[in-house]
Amino acid sequence: MTSAEPSPSALGADRRASLAAAKLGALVRSRWGEAAGGVVPRPFQGGMVMSNQERCWIYLDPPAHENFGAAMAVGLNAERGLPSRDTQAFELHVISEGGMARALEMASLFSVPPFVWSVRGRELEPGEPGGSKDAGGKWEAIAISEETEEVITQAISETGAVVCHRDGTLVAEVLGLEVARVVQDGNDTPPYLAIGVGKHDRSARQELHGGPPPMSALFEVVKTIARHRRANVASHPANQLCLERWLRAVVVEHPEMVGERSLRPVEHPLLPVRLGERCPALAMAEGPVLYAFSVGVDVEAPIRAALAAKEVDSKAQLVFVLPEGDDVPVLKESVARLRGPVELRQLKRSWRELSPAVAMGAPR
Repeated sequence: MTSAEPSPSALGADRRASLAAAKLGALVRSRWGEAAGGVVPRPFQGGMVMSNQERCWIYLDPPAHENFGAAMAVGLNAERGLPSRDTQAFELHVISEGGMARALEMASLFSVPPFVWSVRGRELEPGEPGGSKDAGGKWEAIAISEETEEVITQAISETGAVVCHRDGTLVAEVLGLEVARVVQDGNDTPPYLAIGVGKHDRSARQELHGGPPPMSALFEVVKTIARHRRANVASHPANQLCLERWLRAVVVEHPEMVGERSLRPVEHPLLPVRLGERCPALAMAEGPVLYAFSVGVDVEAPIRAALAAKEVDSKAQLVFVLPEGDDVPVLKESVARLRGPVELRQLKRSWRELSPAVAMGAPR
């Protein structure tokens, strides 16, 4: 972006799209000349795309790593539409202006990596390794004493929630949905258990009680989540959020669903999940085998699963697990093109019916 251009945040969506289309067209024509003649940019969620019989050029809104899976999906769809399906000759070029270090790493996960380009003024330069690979901020880890952790763990367990650690912080979950988290308001205040599903719910309960809610509030939250987070009930936020983690909770309870004797939940080391965001839920089995659970059509999931496998255990076989009906062609092809060993496995759509019961106690 030149100094004369306005900040993207100061522009409306239509204006930003027009600028992105003009930029992609100019960059492509400048480098490929007549090879891109007559190709008109068109929008997709995350950027702009131009394609012909030989190449697909994609401009990703920065940071590039946030929608790299979408770029791969667009490229695969463009390739699928070729009459000859000459996949060896077809080229995919991904262009962006930020998040390039992580984007390059993502590209390297594929057996035939796409070309990655950085915008430098009015020219394109091949993306180069290096720089920050940050793909999203983590929660600040809250350290607590062993004695405090023992007390909080016992209190959480009595409600029927499961104790686990995310980003180095103790949290409570019900079938994969976070219902409480240890937080600290400042360095001079002691850590405490904040109750609620997500940051805004926790804040609302803080205001309602004028401070940290009593443990009876956690019993109520667990009861509500357990009532709605099961099969064959009406749609409710409790059964629409963090479905990947819910599926993992079911399979950890019933590892025979994937042909294993036991599974150990593993947190994603690179892309921590926030409420409403999507990210494969991971579990490790002997072998080693890393299972990555996803629900719905999430085009970013295969790449994020492969990134996790590289970080957790680069020698582990990656098994990408989806319910029946979610394995749409673009997801199947994305998984198939990852560097092996990678396998895609389906589960029955009725997986929710195997959800373990939440053993709720009674508030004291």
